[in-house]
Amino acid sequence: MTLPLARRIAVSFPALRHRDFRLLWTASTISLLGDGIWFVAISWQTLALSNSATALAVVWLAFTLPHIAMLLFGGVLSDRLPRRRVLLGANVVSGIFVGAIAVLSLAGVLSLWKLLILVAGYGASEAVFGPAYGAIVPELVDREVLTQANSLNQLNRPLALRLAGVRDPRVLACWFLAPAMAQTRAAIVSIPIQLLRLPPSLRSTYAF
Repeated sequence: MTLPLARRIAVSFPALRHRDFRLLWTASTISLLGDGIWFVAISWQTLALSNSATALAVVWLAFTLPHIAMLLFGGVLSDRLPRRRVLLGANVVSGIFVGAIAVLSLAGVLSLWKLLILVAGYGASEAVFGPAYGAIVPELVDREVLTQANSLNQLNRPLALRLAGVRDPRVLACWFLAPAMAQTRAAIVSIPIQLLRLPPSLRSTYAF
């Protein structure tokens, strides 16, 4: 007798039997798909604004430097503050930066210097999210499946980014520039929405 797909997944991946981890992992995967679209869209948006490879390098430098600089600070925040609050806050801030790029692009008033500032802010907020996400996972699953939970977290990033980071211009046209960023904004919001569904016992642990 063939088991239902959900049952087979639960048998193969015991970590996904934990509802809280399953919600967080699913939302994270959706958000990573949005990130993949965002990385491609930002590159095209930069070239549309400047048509310069140098400008493209500067934009990604503006993302990378604040991201590296904030990693240590993000670790401190996840140790000192409730991790649920850090996760929610980081995603709200990320969504604001991505949403601002989308709105400015749609309005036709986005310039390269504005893009640099918003990309830098997004990179910094993502650095705050990462340590809190890694720290909350051990509290959502049993010790026996923690290794598998961490492995699933390492698996979804390359898969999601590869699926979303399309290279076919005909497909990319569907996600081009501002619509792509708006779609990323929706994906980012999925994580706080999913976290709000955590049971009351865990909500009290990470209450505002």
